[in-house]
Amino acid sequence: MIRRRRLVAAAVLAGFATGVVWSPARVDATRTDSNAFVVAHMRIPRIGLSVKAREGVDRRTLWRGVGHYPGTQMPGQVGNAVFLGHRTTGRAPFADLDRLRRGDRITVRSGGRSRDYSVTAVRIGPANAWSALAPVPFHPRRRAVESMITLITCHPKGSDRKRLIVTARQNRTPAGA
Repeated sequence: MIRRRRLVAAAVLAGFATGVVWSPARVDATRTDSNAFVVAHMRIPRIGLSVKAREGVDRRTLWRGVGHYPGTQMPGQVGNAVFLGHRTTGRAPFADLDRLRRGDRITVRSGGRSRDYSVTAVRIGPANAWSALAPVPFHPRRRAVESMITLITCHPKGSDRKRLIVTARQNRTPAGA
């Protein structure tokens, strides 16, 4: 029960409503740290974004930039690496995320390797879109067989009523090849 309360508290802090639909035990969103270490560097050419991603989704981490949702996969691992960022507050790294289109490239450097991802979907979801955190985004009962990333921010700009959710699949060819 305490673990669930911490998970819900961290989710609310990250901007999610508390209607938990999917929350496996392996996702521990309580490991947030305002001095979070950098886990990745993300580049999105279409919107001119080049930003560091830190571990955690606490207020201070998200104010500084992009946060990696604790307990989700790291880029390059089979499953879903989830990143959150603000659109209008702090450094607003995801201000133009709504300009992304299917097929756009996202490059993530993590663990000494660069990986290219292609956007598969840009959608608007409810504030409690917990299934976006699943190993296969929006399909919590499916088993992951590939590396994916999910970028989440509030929608519309200046509101936290809904979420803008971008999913991307890792390309088979190495970045820069």
